[in-house]
Amino acid sequence: MQASATGLDATGRMMMATDAAGRLLWCTPMAELAIAGFGAGGLAILRMGGAALFFQLLRPLLRLPVLPWREQPFVLLCAILGISANQLLFLHGLARTSATHAALLTTTIPVQTVVLAVLLGRERLDLLRAGGLAVALAGVLVLITSKDPTGAASWVGDLMIFANAGVYAAYLVLSRPLLARFPPLAVLPWLFTWGLLTALPISGLPPTDRATLPQALAAAGVVLGPTIGSYWLNLYALRTVPASVVRSEEHTSELQSHSDLVCRLLLEKKK
Repeated sequence: MQASATGLDATGRMMMATDAAGRLLWCTPMAELAIAGFGAGGLAILRMGGAALFFQLLRPLLRLPVLPWREQPFVLLCAILGISANQLLFLHGLARTSATHAALLTTTIPVQTVVLAVLLGRERLDLLRAGGLAVALAGVLVLITSKDPTGAASWVGDLMIFANAGVYAAYLVLSRPLLARFPPLAVLPWLFTWGLLTALPISGLPPTDRATLPQALAAAGVVLGPTIGSYWLNLYALRTVPASVVRSEEHTSELQSHSDLVCRLLLEKKK
């Protein structure tokens, strides 16, 4: 397949679009029901545990290659960034700030990806890019320090969402070499297993005594859609980016940022 002018071929764009659609499930009553039934930390554990179980069961059925133990320390690092820290910061931050602030702050993923790429020596920082980064970071500072008219936002929640974008940007940058060596379905079981093991000491087991049947079904939908579906397709999208595209992580996060903005509009319209 020919790569488009923006760097992704048709397969990569299709996977990114499907991933964005899965992320939009956060805008539906399903996500609200799940958080109400299990809490932010409990839902994060359910997401990681459900995905870890799914991918670990799928691995032997598809006869996927086994990751060597020498790769596990690096997989653990990626799991902390992209799974446990990412999900805990996002869900706890979302519970402490407004939908508008959360959606706007998640669009800083491409910005933070550029910063990390420059720090790692993968990108050059020219004057135009430095100016763009300064404007973006100034906007984040204004957003965090401004007073939300709805009273739903807080600087603590905003900082958690901003940190969530940062750790996910680091995950996007660092996971690409791993995906160059192994297929995504061989990596995902261990990403979620390590993510679950590192998150459990922080969040503990999710409460199950207060959840209703609709809330349990909603949590199952969140596990299948924004978790299993989105992470799976996201890794495939990263893998299909041509090697000639230097800023492939930015292309991957671009559509996710647009989906977050649409999510903001839907959430605000419901209120």
